[in-house]
Amino acid sequence: MANQFGERLKQLREQNNLLQRQVASLLEIDTPMLSKIERGERKAKKEQVIRLVDNPMKLTT
Repeated sequence: MANQFGERLKQLREQNNLLQRQVASLLEIDTPMLSKIERGERKAKKEQVIRLVDNPMKLTT
C-alpha cells in the first residue's frame, strides 16, 4: 500500500498515452517531482490530487 497511488498514477498516465511532463504540468509540479511520486519517493499533496481529479483530461480507469 505504500506506493499504490504512485503506481496507479503511472499506470493511468501510460494507458492514456500521456507524458510525465503533461501530467506534471497539470499538477503544477516539475517532471522530476512527478517521477518521485510515481516511484513512491514522495507523496502527492492533497491539492495535487484534487487538481488531478478535477482536470478536463481525466485519467480514466
